[in-house]
Amino acid sequence: MAVREPLRAVEPDDRAFEAASARFQFLASLIGMDASDWRSSP
Repeated sequence: MAVREPLRAVEPDDRAFEAASARFQFLASLIGMDASDWRSSP
C-alpha cells in the first residue's frame, strides 16, 4: 500500500491500520455520494 509506510508512525499495527483505512474509505465514499446528490438536485 502506497500510504502505509509514511503513516506507520501514526499507527504501527498493520491490522489496526487496515481497519482504520477501511473506515476512512467507507466514509469518503459516503461523502462523495452525498456531494454528488447535492450537486444534481434542482
